[in-house]
Amino acid sequence: MGLDLQSGFLFRTTRGNSVTEQPFVGSAVYNTLQFYLRKINADDGETPHSSRAGCSITLALLGVRKEHISRHVGWASTRMVDFYNDLTETLKPSSPAAAFVTCVSKGTAGEVIHNYKAHIDI
Repeated sequence: MGLDLQSGFLFRTTRGNSVTEQPFVGSAVYNTLQFYLRKINADDGETPHSSRAGCSITLALLGVRKEHISRHVGWASTRMVDFYNDLTETLKPSSPAAAFVTCVSKGTAGEVIHNYKAHIDI
């Protein structure tokens, strides 16, 4: 589609065949998520709230600056990044995120999943 994914919102709106620069409002995110979950028979009442926070945490773990994170996920200020990305909690050695980071450093995608599940005792 020729989209520059280095900037812009996490979710994109379209008009006709073009991607716009408008934010993807909450109701549209929720409706789109529900639509696709129903299509694959996987609707267990999920909401998009955790996707935004998860994206924010992932970007922080990758070293992205707060200003860029808040702009990418559509937050008006970096205060929301601070609120959702309590990295002192997120990076405790016993946390899932810390286990994931450790596993990522150990190998391929398949190995990451295997190591992560072994680490958290699934």
